[in-house]
Amino acid sequence: MLGTFRKHFARQDLFHLVVFTAFLIHIWAMINMFHDIPAMLLYMNSNEIVGSLAYNMLFALFETIIVFLILVTLGLLLPSHWARSNFLAVSCCILVELTIMVTLFDILGYRPYSRVLLGGICVITLILTALVVPKYPKMSTIARSISTRLSPLIAAYFLIDLAGVIIVIARNV
Repeated sequence: MLGTFRKHFARQDLFHLVVFTAFLIHIWAMINMFHDIPAMLLYMNSNEIVGSLAYNMLFALFETIIVFLILVTLGLLLPSHWARSNFLAVSCCILVELTIMVTLFDILGYRPYSRVLLGGICVITLILTALVVPKYPKMSTIARSISTRLSPLIAAYFLIDLAGVIIVIARNV
């Protein structure tokens, strides 16, 4: 099993994918947190606000792990020569596209026609990404460069996540 895993992925690519996934998910979580803070200040005390923010960061950590595991599982289904050379670039582009689509779904609200239209656009762009990105080997270099620069920020996010885990455990024990 470990041999199959090593045949499909380079260790550095998995690290870069974790960084990229964590960045996008934590940015979205923080945007939503900062959006809710004015309402929290009106109706909650400081302990409740800290607890709510801790649960938000804990959920972002779990979401990062789940999305990462889904991408790795999908990568294991691909042929090893394709996955080793194109996995990082395609995965990062798909993550960015899905983040944009989720943002648009959130902005447009619950209009059924817009969700169907955006869902169709999302499927088409994901298919195009899987077909077009492998033709540009420079995309992997760009993804590695971006994730290398984001690594210190992600380390800070993971420290905040750790603080969130400690707060959640302390509140529930």
